[in-house]
Amino acid sequence: MKILILIISIAFFTSCNNEQPIKTINIETKKRDTIPSAAIIIDSNLWINDFKDFRDAVYKRDIGKVKTYFDFPINKEGEGIWYFSDKDYYDENRDTTRKFTEKEFVKYYDKIFDKDFIKALLKIKTEELLVKKETQTPKLSNGKDKHYIMSASFDLSTLRLQLNSSDLYRQKNYEPIMTEFSIILVFDIVNYNKIKYRLFTFAG
Repeated sequence: MKILILIISIAFFTSCNNEQPIKTINIETKKRDTIPSAAIIIDSNLWINDFKDFRDAVYKRDIGKVKTYFDFPINKEGEGIWYFSDKDYYDENRDTTRKFTEKEFVKYYDKIFDKDFIKALLKIKTEELLVKKETQTPKLSNGKDKHYIMSASFDLSTLRLQLNSSDLYRQKNYEPIMTEFSIILVFDIVNYNKIKYRLFTFAG
């Protein structure tokens, strides 16, 4: 009987030793492998916090803070910042190479970011912007003759703000004329977590 038990035991251990070893999953390694892609998804939206800071600084007229979103002097093809600050200069020198300096930014700040622009900027729904990659404010008004809407959209590298306005121009002895105008402010999204001014332009 003892001999039979011994033979069975030897056969069992021999069988176990011939089996392939059980593969184990290193949970910690697997977690580390999935973290980078998840982090990229999360970090790609960190720029929205910087946009909120920019909006808050514009609203509070914190010019020092707002200036950090610009690189001075500004001199780029298609640049329209002169139009919003000194329209007469822009009209007379459309092809000028004169650079827009930090000093001029401070001087014309309230023209660049006027009350209508700020009012619309505050109405941007950042949560909706992140989910849908675009959003639009309700129709706003500045008196009975002027109405405007701001839209915002983004991709992985660019944030675009566009203020579309319609203004009923009245002149004595003439029928009122509806005029339309768009202001477009473009930012680069840098490293997924910062926004940096690229261009101010317009249409209409």
